[in-house]
Amino acid sequence: MPEIPSDQHEPDRVAETLAQESLAAPRGFPWLMLLAIVLLLGAGGLAVWRFRGTQQKSSTLTVISPLTTLVGAERMPALSPDGTQLVFAWNGESEEIAGFNLYAKPVGSERYTRLTRSPAIAISAAWSPDGTQLAFARSSEANGGVFMIPATGGEERKLAAASFAQESLAQPAWSPDGRTLGYASIDASGSQVVQLLTLASLESRVLTAAPACWHAGAPAWIADDQLAFVCMTSIAVYEIYLAGPHANSAPRRLAKLQGFPQGLAWSADRARLLIANDGGDGSGIWELELNGTLHRPEIPEDSIGGGVSTANRLIAYSRSRQLINIWHVSVEMRGARTRRWIFSTREQLTPQYSPDGARIAFQSNRSGSPEIWLADADGANAVRLTSIGGPLTGAPAWCADGRRLAFDSRESGASAIYVVDVFERVPRRVETPQSNLALPVWSADCQWLLASDGRAALYRVPATGGAAQRFTEQRSYQAVVIADRVVFNVAESAGVVLWMKPLAGGAETPVPGMPRLSYADSWTASDSTIYFSGKLGKQVVIFGYQLGTRAIRQVAGLPNQPTALGGLGLAVSRDGKSLLYTHTEDTQSDLQLVSEEVSR
Repeated sequence: MPEIPSDQHEPDRVAETLAQESLAAPRGFPWLMLLAIVLLLGAGGLAVWRFRGTQQKSSTLTVISPLTTLVGAERMPALSPDGTQLVFAWNGESEEIAGFNLYAKPVGSERYTRLTRSPAIAISAAWSPDGTQLAFARSSEANGGVFMIPATGGEERKLAAASFAQESLAQPAWSPDGRTLGYASIDASGSQVVQLLTLASLESRVLTAAPACWHAGAPAWIADDQLAFVCMTSIAVYEIYLAGPHANSAPRRLAKLQGFPQGLAWSADRARLLIANDGGDGSGIWELELNGTLHRPEIPEDSIGGGVSTANRLIAYSRSRQLINIWHVSVEMRGARTRRWIFSTREQLTPQYSPDGARIAFQSNRSGSPEIWLADADGANAVRLTSIGGPLTGAPAWCADGRRLAFDSRESGASAIYVVDVFERVPRRVETPQSNLALPVWSADCQWLLASDGRAALYRVPATGGAAQRFTEQRSYQAVVIADRVVFNVAESAGVVLWMKPLAGGAETPVPGMPRLSYADSWTASDSTIYFSGKLGKQVVIFGYQLGTRAIRQVAGLPNQPTALGGLGLAVSRDGKSLLYTHTEDTQSDLQLVSEEVSR
């Protein structure tokens, strides 16, 4: 492991050293920023929600047996057309580096075969209608795109270049006649769209999406001339559309849901859509009739992972569980001490120190739904501050008065900003015409809130409510206010760059001498220092960039990896003596097989 010989270094030297090392997550993907937004505060299924306004009936899907019980994470199941074979993604046997590959096994057998040998960040497959070929989408720094491979394994053939904003929306789908492949990919604007690839010519065209779509994906064909797809309209809010594949075919909305979509498939009789929805008390396989009627699971799952597949009246999906805790780093002296700080058997995210350092606000689903919690500075005596009960609520941020917290919630059906007095405990929505705002931060005088719409920019809103002003030209979603300046993240092709802009307005410029980051939420800032995570050799390290001198020093080595993409885990006390970060301590998922027989 290369050593940093002293506490202070010229920025160029440290940036060069870091560029030569492996950072905390794969670099070079603009979709990492987008993935973080989609997964924002929702890793492992944090959104608990209640559907409003559409008739619901309970359905029963009886579990037949587990399909897989391997150590690690199994996800994105794909059943063969006759229902006898299963292809899935698994990260438990990657010899070169950690990552997912495709595996195949007979249903009812534990004998599996590895089909691909290029470990990926995410990978998902679909069977050809005749069962002889597999198309798959792979997210990988070295070898990403859409590919085809014989169902028995063999040489891969690349069909199209593609990058993906969300794993569960990236699963490809064949048209029933086997001539067209639907898949999702990010376009030039940064949105994910559904592409239709003619396999004979390898020419593709974009499926017409609804104007409200932020990301579209998870195509599911009902016939050669008609398919359904998922349309993300906000964080943890999405819609299901039905469309024809032609450019003049306007899509028809079937339903609006809250939660995280994990996959889409048609029932055997093509009369209903099966929706894998990760939504806490609503997690499981939902049924959607073509008239818009939804049927929720009678016995919901705790959390489900990516992918759903149907064949021969069988349904395969992923049951998932993730444990994320908050860790503490004392940096008062050399030899920083690190230990688990706020923990439970559920998930703890987005910690924030109060201005006086006496309390920590954080997000947790330990009560059954994601809520805002408060703990003492030592992590003890945690109490729940909000009781919204779903959907996704999180991202607490302290006002300088130490009494008020801003946070985001989807209680209204879209993301909005709320403010709560920690003594009164009555949340108030910040009214503004700008929709889908999330991740709020306060100005130093608590007169303004800055928040992201998750798509285009940061906005500045009066803390008491009112018109929102677009604040950044660059696309960003996370910000920290330092005195009269705002530091924010911007995704570029080679990594994430931190920018800076005066709060009162003016030019926005990259922070000079600040190294590129490996993922969008690997940083935080105090009044004088930007803290960020990286690696030196195999050691995970927290670095500090001094805003005044532009010098970079090594602050602390960590015993484990901070949670990336949605953990928003780095936080610092105002005196700079304590750091908090989130760490994923365990992730397990197995594939389940259920019957499509439904009782109403």
